[in-house]
Amino acid sequence: MHSRGGNLPGADDSSETTKLLNSHAKPLQPNKFVHTMQVLGACAAWLTCSTGIILVNRYIIKNLDFSFPMALSALGQLTSGTTAYIVCDLLHMVPPAEGVDLRFQLTHFAPVAAAQGIAMWTSNQLYLLLTVAFIEMARSLLPLFTMLALYMAALEVPTSETVRAVLLTAVGCAMSAYGELALTFLGVLFLAANFVMEAVRLVIMQFLLQGKSFSTWQTLKYIAFPSALMLIASSAVVEGGGMVQKQAHLIFANNWALFIAAATLGLAVNFLSSLIIKLSSATTVKLLAAVRGPLVVLSGVLLFDEQVTQLQAGGYSLALAGFVWYNVAKARQPAPVPPKP
Repeated sequence: MHSRGGNLPGADDSSETTKLLNSHAKPLQPNKFVHTMQVLGACAAWLTCSTGIILVNRYIIKNLDFSFPMALSALGQLTSGTTAYIVCDLLHMVPPAEGVDLRFQLTHFAPVAAAQGIAMWTSNQLYLLLTVAFIEMARSLLPLFTMLALYMAALEVPTSETVRAVLLTAVGCAMSAYGELALTFLGVLFLAANFVMEAVRLVIMQFLLQGKSFSTWQTLKYIAFPSALMLIASSAVVEGGGMVQKQAHLIFANNWALFIAAATLGLAVNFLSSLIIKLSSATTVKLLAAVRGPLVVLSGVLLFDEQVTQLQAGGYSLALAGFVWYNVAKARQPAPVPPKP
């Protein structure tokens, strides 16, 4: 939700982040049949959890009238950070990170945490302004923002193939936007802000953390907690008065299972993304995001009575083709060289 929701944003684009942080991990080598079953099982679980968190967050924000996206994002981050702390520091299930002092946390992890918190907030804010179906269609445009951000930061030069793929995606998204019946200026503004922050987060992650050997759990511990603190503080200032007036604590108390489900699904998506990358590749997660798109769009129509016009459907088909093309083209590119310290 990225990502989106209480999850580390974006589960589709979050695969890029996980790839950077787990490049040191060696692929698993079981026999072929068991390996295939493991990949299929992980992919099915990822599709279920990543689709589920989008629908649960949308239901909480719209149907339960819990119109406090910062607070909902903070809950997800706090859950991820707490779980990672238990795994790393209490159960000692992963080796400790080396060379991570306070200075390193402030200069490397804190900027990523800030960008991630803003991206999560804007992602959840979209459910108040746009339909789930259109949000998922528009997410196909994220590679354009990522490509531009990486190019502007001099971290990556796009190939002609990736440029063509992104342009096809942009045309498809433009058609979908033109056919959207519930499009608002504020919704488009937050959508653009979300894409910008997702791209900025990826650039910061690639620039500051590429080449560093951190496990997924260690990364969650160092990024999720600062992000949660930022979101909690921001929510108290921006949303605090509205939460008191609307008695948001009663909404949580009466529907606590849904809130816990949202936080748990976000954690599961992060873990499954890392597992799929180790079993297969980051491209697999990105292609799964393309498969998830139609599922989310269809769910929005069936569960929330949202309308999808023929123009939108045609535009989304083009955008989806461009999105898959972009990820295949990226997979053909050589791995980026880590920046010099």
